[in-house]
Amino acid sequence: AWGKMQDALQSVRQLEERVRERKEQLLEMEMVNGDQVDQVAHIRVLLEEVVAAEEERDQTRRLFQQHQEIWMEEETAFLREKLEVAREHEERVALAALEV
Repeated sequence: AWGKMQDALQSVRQLEERVRERKEQLLEMEMVNGDQVDQVAHIRVLLEEVVAAEEERDQTRRLFQQHQEIWMEEETAFLREKLEVAREHEERVALAALEV
């Protein structure tokens, strides 16, 4: 569960970075002097990429939020089970020491 949550969080962060990069590129292109027709066409492509990246980021973020509670519950259950196994082991060791 922890690994799934970390993978999803990494995806969200990567998508946020992609959105940030595309917006930065868009701002840079707006400041570039040159052939305005090419510049406008490139800006339009970047705008479409920004929108697509934002939609993907938002969808991934929603999925992350939906699954985060489940993953945390699974991780908590896993840790509880490990703790219980450790306690049982300690009890067996203590009993064995008493028998000796």
